Amino acid sequence: MRKRTLRTVPAPVEAPQPKIVKTPEVRADDQLKNLIYSASCDSQYARRQCDDWAARFATNPASAFEWSSGVFKQAARHQVAEYVIAFVKQVARDDDEYAARSSRKVLEILAQELRSEVMRNAKYPESSTSPTSNHMSLCLMSARAETLEKVENAIARLDQLETLPG
Repeated sequence: MRKRTLRTVPAPVEAPQPKIVKTPEVRADDQLKNLIYSASCDSQYARRQCDDWAARFATNPASAFEWSSGVFKQAARHQVAEYVIAFVKQVARDDDEYAARSSRKVLEILAQELRSEVMRNAKYPESSTSPTSNHMSLCLMSARAETLEKVENAIARLDQLETLPG
């Protein structure tokens, strides 16, 4: 009787996968999409927080006002997030009726717009006789500054990726 030996079959060798290199335009598109997604999430979350406060207000207005500082911040974040989404859509198509602006350019224009708003509010703070109006103005400036930081970080990431060796 012959002894059977098992033959081992070599594992198939996979061809090396080509390295996918994103162009600067694709990277900028990704950064802009991420920014819009983040703004959309911020808007939805802030809206839910405002709705929760409105429900508390409906049951106990005095208590809701005592703890209303957070709703000012959320309302400001909601407004700025909605502004960013609308601004990006508008700026992306304003360049030319036959060509769209690059995502990088849209990010730069948005950063410039937010920076000028933050600087204007910092130089000329709201000085209404209404403390509520002044507080909302500060919350809006803070929300704009947070968003500006996100936009500037996105631009800095693009700059950093462009300087990396291919």
